[in-house]
Amino acid sequence: MALFSIIFLVLPLQSWSCGQTEIDTPCGNSLSEQDNTYSPSRLLELLQQAEKTGSPEAECYDSLYRSLFFPSDSLQYEYHKARLRMVLYSGKTEVIEGVLDEYKSLADKTNSVQIKGGYWLSRGNAYFANGEKSLAESAYRKAIVFFDQAEDQRRLYLVYSNLSMVYLYSKKYEAAYQYLLLSQQLAGKTETLISEQEKAVVLNNIGLTYLRRDMYQVADSIFTEVREKASAIEDGAYPMVLSLINQIEVAGLQEDWERGEALLEELDLYMEEFNYLLPAYTEAAFRIYLGKQQYARAEYVLDSLRRYELNKRTSLSYDFYFMKIEYHLALNQPDQALAAIDLAEGLAREDAQSRVALSESRVKALLLKGDAGLASIEMRELGRRHNAFRHLSKQLRVEEMAAIYELETFKNQRDQAERVAQAAELRATLLERNRLYLGAALLFAIAALITLGMLLRSNQKRMAEARAKAQAARKHSEQLDKQLKVQRQNALQSGIGAAQLKNNAMDAIERYESNPSLLKRKLSVLIHDYTEKTDFVEPFLLSYPGFFKSLSEKAPDLTKTQQRYAILIALGASTMEIASTQGVSEKAVNMARYRLKNKLELDNELGLEPYLRHLLLE
Repeated sequence: MALFSIIFLVLPLQSWSCGQTEIDTPCGNSLSEQDNTYSPSRLLELLQQAEKTGSPEAECYDSLYRSLFFPSDSLQYEYHKARLRMVLYSGKTEVIEGVLDEYKSLADKTNSVQIKGGYWLSRGNAYFANGEKSLAESAYRKAIVFFDQAEDQRRLYLVYSNLSMVYLYSKKYEAAYQYLLLSQQLAGKTETLISEQEKAVVLNNIGLTYLRRDMYQVADSIFTEVREKASAIEDGAYPMVLSLINQIEVAGLQEDWERGEALLEELDLYMEEFNYLLPAYTEAAFRIYLGKQQYARAEYVLDSLRRYELNKRTSLSYDFYFMKIEYHLALNQPDQALAAIDLAEGLAREDAQSRVALSESRVKALLLKGDAGLASIEMRELGRRHNAFRHLSKQLRVEEMAAIYELETFKNQRDQAERVAQAAELRATLLERNRLYLGAALLFAIAALITLGMLLRSNQKRMAEARAKAQAARKHSEQLDKQLKVQRQNALQSGIGAAQLKNNAMDAIERYESNPSLLKRKLSVLIHDYTEKTDFVEPFLLSYPGFFKSLSEKAPDLTKTQQRYAILIALGASTMEIASTQGVSEKAVNMARYRLKNKLELDNELGLEPYLRHLLLE
């Protein structure tokens, strides 16, 4: 599945009005007389132009810049940033590594946290461009530390945005969401930090994290808000296209084909300008046309994508082949579908989720072909792939939770540092004020006022300490409330599937009753999707191991269902909320509360919810 967002952000070349140097015309007389006086920015522009055209003069400009401006650390810094922008996507690995190694030497010797942060930002961009997401994540985290010390809000925004893209491409959508919120908060603090277009793109990406977590209504409302913002700004076409593509995907997933087709008509107005987004457009349009059984139009957009991809490279993508598979299966062409599956297998070796999807498609094709024996064999392979995917999903979830924990730790440390700085500033202000008071008072009664000053300072110190403690306690309480609110939302969201399964199944029976074969397939998909939903119990217990330990010591024989009820009660969910998300009656929830209280051997005077909340917050 494609991700429709900014991949990552870089800063434009800066201009300098100082540091000009007059020299003889160099580099094969290619410069006019007025170019004999150089600024660093002018020379970097010439170097960039020569690199683009493949001119041999590029080496001359490079040497010239080094000889004129390398004694300055700040101008070396600008040089390395500019050089990386020139070569980052060139595929010239040795050249890129050479620039980065030289950049690292500068970062190692300088005391500038700005330059050190710039190196790790560039190193992270290089890793990300090369598909090394784990290394990119590590580099970006180091950049955050330095830019935070430098109080460089613009580059902090860039790193947060890039890191959110790493998590989006790694399918760690909760972590991506947290860093996008940080980006949004930074932009909100300084009005001119980023453009209105960038703000709209960040909001689009926040919607994308909801879409990837199957929260379609929330995602759709955010994309609608993006479109409203984009229509109100002059350069809003890009976020408008992103939000339209994502809304078409939502319509396809909800099988709202008519709405999807209407959105496609609106999107078509922009595609000539944004032809480079054709892969994303094709995937959105293909799903709608296939759902409406407009197979000729589905085939047309696939052919357009094939021409586009072959014009860009020598082979076709996995996404193209997978759409081709869906197309042939929809037309009951199992042989063509199997051929496309074989071609796609080689492109999906490292993606466990794609391997599961291909195996499911192979089973469907074999059943359409009437080859039950091979279909049975492939079902066993599907089971193995599904287990591997579930194992990988759990591993990714643990890594994602670790990333979120590290982010929360960093924010807490930063908040603590700010509180310490504010307290020190307040203390200095109070001391200065007391000094002035005491100085004036000495004119009248030195002895009495010294005593009074000491009492005032002691009282103010106690008041400051009390305020600091109250503020810390209040912040801690707010953080706990926010954390519990998120956990409660996730828990309730995870439980909705049980109730929805019944409703969706009844809808499917009513809708496809006249077609038993299609009804069977629809029910199979519903059950498969339901079993794929990750239970919230396991990630919750990973987040609160102390809660699970205390609960197990008190009642070691709790079932998983009772653990689920205990978690929801501890998070403050009402009887009605628990009943609706778990697909049971309120009477059943009350009975579960009674049994849980008996197992925990609680007195009648001690309520179940306060007790479980106490275990959770210990």
